[in-house]
Amino acid sequence: MKYLILLFFSTVIASQAQITISSPINRAVYQRSLSNTTTLDISGTYNYNIVTSIQARLVNPSTNTAIPGFDWTIIVKNPTKGFFQGKLQNTPAGWYKLEVRALKSGTVLDTQTLERVGVGDVFMIAGQSNAQGSHDWVHPTYDGVGKGSIDERVVTHENEMYCRDTPIPFPTFTQILDQTKIGTAGQAAWLWGNLGERIVDSTKFPVSFFNSGAAGSSSLNWIESAQGLPTIHPMTDSLFCGHEEENRNLPYDTVGMPYSNFKRGLNLYNSMFGARAVLWHQGESDKLILSSKEQYFDNLNYVVNKSREDYNTNLSWMISRASFINGSGSPQVLFAQDSLVNYGTNTFAGPITDDINNNTVADSRDWINLHFSKTIGFPLINNKWINKILYTNFLSASKPIQANTQPIITASVNASNQVVLSVPTDYAAYKWIESSSSSNYEGTLSEGTSNNITKTTGTYRCWVIQSNGNLQVSTPVNVNAVLALTQNGTICSADAMVSNLKYSSASNGIGPVEIDKTNGLESDGDGSSIMLKGISHEKGIGVAGNSEIEYVLPNNAYYKFRAQVGVTDDVSPYCSGVGVVFKIIADGVTIYTSPTVFRSSPVENIDINIYGKKKLILKTEASSGSSCTRGVWASPTLKCNLGDMIDPTAPTNLAISDTLTKCLNFTWAAATDNIAVTGYEVFKNGVLITTLPASTLSYRLSGLSANETVTFGVRAKDAADNKSAIVSLTFTTPTLNLAYMGPAAFCVAQTYLPSVAFPKGGTFNLVSGSAATVNSTTGAFYSNIVALDFVVGYTIGGSIPGCEDNTSISVGTTIPPATPVVTASNTVINEGNSVTLSSSACGSGAILAWNFTASTSNPIIFSPITTQNYWAECKKSYCYVKSNEINVKVIPNCFSTLNLTKPNDNLLGNAALVKFNTSGALQANNVISPTNKIEYNSATSITLNPGFTVEPGVVFKAQINNCP
Repeated sequence: MKYLILLFFSTVIASQAQITISSPINRAVYQRSLSNTTTLDISGTYNYNIVTSIQARLVNPSTNTAIPGFDWTIIVKNPTKGFFQGKLQNTPAGWYKLEVRALKSGTVLDTQTLERVGVGDVFMIAGQSNAQGSHDWVHPTYDGVGKGSIDERVVTHENEMYCRDTPIPFPTFTQILDQTKIGTAGQAAWLWGNLGERIVDSTKFPVSFFNSGAAGSSSLNWIESAQGLPTIHPMTDSLFCGHEEENRNLPYDTVGMPYSNFKRGLNLYNSMFGARAVLWHQGESDKLILSSKEQYFDNLNYVVNKSREDYNTNLSWMISRASFINGSGSPQVLFAQDSLVNYGTNTFAGPITDDINNNTVADSRDWINLHFSKTIGFPLINNKWINKILYTNFLSASKPIQANTQPIITASVNASNQVVLSVPTDYAAYKWIESSSSSNYEGTLSEGTSNNITKTTGTYRCWVIQSNGNLQVSTPVNVNAVLALTQNGTICSADAMVSNLKYSSASNGIGPVEIDKTNGLESDGDGSSIMLKGISHEKGIGVAGNSEIEYVLPNNAYYKFRAQVGVTDDVSPYCSGVGVVFKIIADGVTIYTSPTVFRSSPVENIDINIYGKKKLILKTEASSGSSCTRGVWASPTLKCNLGDMIDPTAPTNLAISDTLTKCLNFTWAAATDNIAVTGYEVFKNGVLITTLPASTLSYRLSGLSANETVTFGVRAKDAADNKSAIVSLTFTTPTLNLAYMGPAAFCVAQTYLPSVAFPKGGTFNLVSGSAATVNSTTGAFYSNIVALDFVVGYTIGGSIPGCEDNTSISVGTTIPPATPVVTASNTVINEGNSVTLSSSACGSGAILAWNFTASTSNPIIFSPITTQNYWAECKKSYCYVKSNEINVKVIPNCFSTLNLTKPNDNLLGNAALVKFNTSGALQANNVISPTNKIEYNSATSITLNPGFTVEPGVVFKAQINNCP
């Protein structure tokens, strides 16, 4: 007797590798869809502190080149806890080498290879011996038990366990060779290895076979065992699997055979890898027991429906028409098989095989004219199978069933430092096992039967069971790795850069979170060196859009979190409308929220207490996931608790002591500390630019430009690097300006002062021109020659290196025109009356200009409303000559009382009548000169006091009369 030898092939890479691949399984074939694609679950483990992406690619094993469209692709962004679970979507049918690699911000940490994986067709074989393969006991000297494939793309799990209750080992795959025992019950390659080879030759896609046939089984055996009833083998008259020749005197199981073995194969193999169809060859035993067509139809129809109930409602069946034994076939069985094909949906006609026998083709079957022979029979029947599988509508009309997806496993660490492993709750049953490469569902000790377990050490994976019994297994998770890769020690001896720490979870809006780089786009490591407002940062974390990174901190080890945050400089300046909010969450409580930070915003400085916090989350929120929202946590630092934990007070009285266009000087009052202030950190627009000694209480910002808005900040620090809050002041630098009143040209031999010299405190000089002087302090300009090429300069900050700025203005001189003389028709008028102003001529080429109107009329008549001076200017070229000034006094139409005194109220000559009206008393001692016409009107009394004088020629009238 031959004993079963199990060969275990590791589904992961060598133990010393830093990456292992647990799924897909090496050399396995996964069922393709009607569109010739599938989704490949890719999972495994890694052993690196920080991995920013797991990537995979498919490689042509013949040319060792990447499959177009399936070169390196990120399948997991920012995996954590030492394991990964991803997918390759729309993987095309084919036979590949799979490569998986781990990266840290563009640097490849490790690459591992799965030598082969296939997407093609998966068949389950069922029936009796011409399906299962010839048993050794049929004829010990028969010419061979199988014809394997010379193509490596025809595979199976070699695991013959016919009549055994031995647990099915974890699937491993091998090429089907002549002697390969096709799991679960195949005796050898039989005809299937060669059939698979021919299918691959035609489709170019790999093929996997599983075999749950049972030698000598009748349809009655199949229906009774499917119903859980004991059933008698028609060839041995014993319980199925109960005869020593059938079970070969090995431990056996009669309960549920043969259907139970078939169901086990469906629930394991076809659940994990999918199914194209069941290939059914059976009927010879039903001819022996004289089954009627009704009996056979009912029996097999029940089995077909039961298989769909126990695995998948869309399971396709291809039923061969087979009944030949003892020299003839059974029309009853053949009729029933044809009826089943025509009756059922998703049921297809297999080959008619009865016509291949020793009566029609010599040596096409064995000596009892039952089993097909290797040399003659196999090619003939395979031709028939090929015709039905490839050259009918089977491949387009059947409903291929995709592999069940792996359950997503999660790991978390509880307050007791235990790891809780969980899978979703929507399965019927669970079995946690301590994992190894050969971990099977049935034979491995259970570690738990709920959807989660709690462990402190070991490696575990979970078998999940659907209500129909279908199985699928999670990727393994190493509990020790989960603890090691989520925790960051128990104490600290120095400050720590957060970007060097292990994160327990991470998510990001665009591509992976990047370590010590800015976030680029979707690729890993496609960012750049960190730059914020022109300041370079060696360390940091690049994110985009909505992101969240979680860190587990040692208890009471760190007391401060410090960082500078902002939108990275490599973002386009046109991204001004989209911003990012930075948040810090400690032990579930938000302890910091930034304002919305834009590309143009200054850097935000974070200095926040985290003492006693165990879990720190760095989070960003953005209304858009665009490349405009690429932020950085620059120089994120955790301060180690080394004793002094008290911050200095903030500096006070921050002020600007002088303002120049290129420099601003700031001063502040000293801060205090419980021990001593050791220095001051100075910031420009939120970016640290220098650190000053404690004795320095001022700083000059230089290298600025006019009209530049600058935020200056300063904070104190002590010897333990504790730091105060930042005190800031925002100021806009002035624009240097020089101007003289009027156009920049003057009359010769006259002195002109600048009307604007800003900022004040600069010096003036004559830049160019001759025979002119400019006072260096006042800017007074004088020249006694006519010229248009004088340039006056103005300089500020000249005594301070790097702060000097200057400007200049062109001026000229010209000969003055005639000096105008202005006269007025009246110099005193009542409100509402008009005045006529007249000027003497300005001379040839000159233009007259009044000070109160744009009109150039001469004379000009107008009605003043207030008392003021009036004059004219004569303009010739750029030179202005001013006339005398005339004061026109406007008398209101009514006073409450009035007291006219000399000499202020003396009245000179006027041609028009002027009335002084009052509703009260009027007193006067002023002098009225010719040729005035004056009238005093009072409602109560008029008193002309001593000194009141009316000179000859004056028309004067005084009367008791109220205001008009």
